[in-house]
Amino acid sequence: GVFNTISDTTMVLLPQRVIWKLNMSRWRRVGLSTIFLFGILACIVSLVRLYCCARVFKSHDYTYYTLLMALGSFPEMTAGFLVICLPLLLKFVRS
Repeated sequence: GVFNTISDTTMVLLPQRVIWKLNMSRWRRVGLSTIFLFGILACIVSLVRLYCCARVFKSHDYTYYTLLMALGSFPEMTAGFLVICLPLLLKFVRS
């Protein structure tokens, strides 16, 4: 869980520095950065899943916290798909 949280945070923050060095207009860079910031949702859900994982070991109700961990994976994957697909959405809408 800790590795997952660190990798999600890295995937959000790492491209930001590269985006701001690109040779394009300021508004396009802001738009591109905003798309990547949807990944913050994945970081938040990853932290919630990490908390639930810690609660599983301290609780006798394994089913409840395991369910919360499983349900937390859907928004995390959705945020990843949004980050991947949103740059192409503009071209799709224009055509």
